[in-house]
Amino acid sequence: MTAEIAILNSNAVALAADSAVTVGREGGKVYASADKLFQMSTNAPVGIMLYGQSTFLGIPWETVVKCYRSELRNKTFPKLSDYLKDFIRYVKKSKQMFPREHQRDDVRGIIAGFFRSFLLKKFKDIVTLESDRNTEMTDVQVKRLFADLVRTELKATKKYPKLQGMSTGVIDSIKKEYGRYISTIRSEVFENLPMTRTTQRHLKEIIFELITSERLQERGLSTGVSCSGIRRKRAFSEIS
Repeated sequence: MTAEIAILNSNAVALAADSAVTVGREGGKVYASADKLFQMSTNAPVGIMLYGQSTFLGIPWETVVKCYRSELRNKTFPKLSDYLKDFIRYVKKSKQMFPREHQRDDVRGIIAGFFRSFLLKKFKDIVTLESDRNTEMTDVQVKRLFADLVRTELKATKKYPKLQGMSTGVIDSIKKEYGRYISTIRSEVFENLPMTRTTQRHLKEIIFELITSERLQERGLSTGVSCSGIRRKRAFSEIS
């Protein structure tokens, strides 16, 4: 968990953050030497704070901010929120730094990680508990237990709010782009685990709900961004 503080008055803003960072998905290793505060512009008093994942598609956020600052050069914006919007635009449009194949690999990694490190692990715990009660489990029992788990997780995931910007059009594009990978990854992770077609459909629904909702944040698979400074046309500090 990240702790960040911003203290503002009419003349200035002071920013502070802890240095702990988790590297890797699904409960990766924690290091206590990360930078989370960066200078966003060389020509304006604007700073940026990051929390969550320390990298984006394998590239440290520190590198991303430095590259953005180099592209920004002497350009300034009238509003503080404009810097944040422009930074997000830069991240979205930087195909050289974030090629499409790297994006696909990252999403595939999220899918495989959720299946393997969460669902499969949780299911093995359930099976172990049931095996202690019954000497031998049939395929029908295994299929039922797994179906119950998947339904429960789907219901839980649907309760999370959608991520900002996840319009119907964006979600449809995500389904079109990544739907074909889910069945392949499901087969690789769960192998010969017996499951119904309904359960297979529910697994696909869980993934679409996961990668478009705030559950990503709960699993440490997202990054939050805020910036602070003094607007050019208003001599007061603020945070966005």
